[in-house]
Amino acid sequence: MEGLQDGVAKTVAKQNQYLGIIHNQAKHVNHLIDELFIFSKLDMHKLPFQFESVPIYDFLTHFIDEYTIELAQKDIVLISDLKDEQVFLRVDRIQLRRVLDNLVQNSTRYMDKTYKEIRISLRNGDKEVLLSVQDNGVGMPKAEVSKIFDRFYRIERSRNQMTGGSGLGLAITKQIIAEHGGKIWAESKEGVGTTMFFTLPKGGIEK
Repeated sequence: MEGLQDGVAKTVAKQNQYLGIIHNQAKHVNHLIDELFIFSKLDMHKLPFQFESVPIYDFLTHFIDEYTIELAQKDIVLISDLKDEQVFLRVDRIQLRRVLDNLVQNSTRYMDKTYKEIRISLRNGDKEVLLSVQDNGVGMPKAEVSKIFDRFYRIERSRNQMTGGSGLGLAITKQIIAEHGGKIWAESKEGVGTTMFFTLPKGGIEK
C-alpha cells in the first residue's frame, strides 16, 4: 500500500504487482479472523453442529474430485485410496469438510520435492472408520509431532511465517474430530513426509 501511496509503482505492471500483494494479504487476514472465530466458538462449545447420516465414500470421492483439479495447478498429485464400500456415518458435512480442507492445505504448505503427492485413504473397521491424509513433503522432527495440535503451536517459526500458517488450523481440526467422537494423531519422518490419521465412530454421537 505504501508503495502505491509513495508513487513507487509508476508502471501498470508494478501497480498490478502491488495490488496482487494487497489482495493476498487481505485474504490471509480474513482467513486468520475466520480461524480465530471458529476456534473461540469451539473452545466455548458454542459452535453448532448439524449431524446427519452421510455416505462417507461418496462424500470423500466428491471432495477428492474437487481438489484434484486445484492441486494439479500446483503440480501436486492427489491420489484416492478409498475402499469402494459404502458406510454411513453421522457427521456434520460442513465441519468434516473443514477438517479435510485443513489437512490437505497443511500438506500443500510443506512440499519440497519435484514430485509432490497427497494421498487420501479410508479404511473400514468394526466400530469406526480410519481416514488419513498422507504427503511426501518435508516431514517434521519426532519431538514436534505430539505438539502440532496445540493451539498457536508453530514448527520452525521462520518457515511458518513464510507459509502463512496461523497455528490454529490443526487445533481446530482436533476439536472438530473430538466433537464427532473421534481421535486424531500424526506420524512423520523428516525428509519423507507426514500422515495425519483420524477416526470417526460408525454409530456417531447424538447431539
